[in-house]
Amino acid sequence: MGTRRDGAAIVQDNWQIETFVVGDLATNCYLVTEADTQETAVIDPGGLSSELDDALRERKVRWIILTHGHSDHISKTAEVMQRTGAQVALHRSDLEMYRDPVKNLTAMTGGADQMPEIDRELEHGDEIRVGERILSVHHTPG
Repeated sequence: MGTRRDGAAIVQDNWQIETFVVGDLATNCYLVTEADTQETAVIDPGGLSSELDDALRERKVRWIILTHGHSDHISKTAEVMQRTGAQVALHRSDLEMYRDPVKNLTAMTGGADQMPEIDRELEHGDEIRVGERILSVHHTPG
């Protein structure tokens, strides 16, 4: 297994995609930035690192997109939302897990009372505008 450094970036098709390894379970969090406008979506803010914190200050974060409702992917959602004013999006099928601190494990890891409301419930085929570009939602349960 190779090592990954926080903030490793890939640039492709006018997107900049940065990976940050965060939290006690070393979960990947992504910043997806549209190059022309510098608007950004944060995907799975399950923790914060100093590198991620610095990157959040430099971006125009418009969306927090959660791939599913487990604590290692959602635990810093409220903090990122408060810092950035971003809206939160999650697929409709994970709403129950997200809202239940026992099911999403935040009851055991802390932060159960801090989960913000979901601003946009996603479905397969939905689109999320980030700057001048579109992210497509592909529901892949399992």
